[in-house]
Amino acid sequence: MADHKENVTLHNILGNRCPVCEEDESQLGDYQSRPAILRNHYEYIDLFDKYEAGDNTAGIELKERGIKMT
Repeated sequence: MADHKENVTLHNILGNRCPVCEEDESQLGDYQSRPAILRNHYEYIDLFDKYEAGDNTAGIELKERGIKMT
């Protein structure tokens, strides 16, 4: 069990984002008529590896998804 602040640290995401889904922070707390896109941490690992290899577009995509670049 972890609270939101601990989940943010554990999952290396921005503080205003959901640790479970990729919903935009402006939509959090609102009723959604469609299911949220769940986070795929394996995809983040691949994107981070590309970013470390010099692919700046991978870094931009990670930031858009609310992932910290640390």
